[in-house]
Amino acid sequence: MTTKLSIEEKAIVKYVESNRAASIDNVENEKKRYRQIACAQISKKKPLAFAC
Repeated sequence: MTTKLSIEEKAIVKYVESNRAASIDNVENEKKRYRQIACAQISKKKPLAFAC
């Protein structure tokens, strides 16, 4: 069975297979940092998908 990939999915596969992708040393700190950035950009009047 073959799976049909979207254009975006094909781009991700190509990027990962090119060996340019690198692991992040501390994933939890990066997730926290990006959550803080997102919270700073989102208006408090809009519903949030995650707690700030």
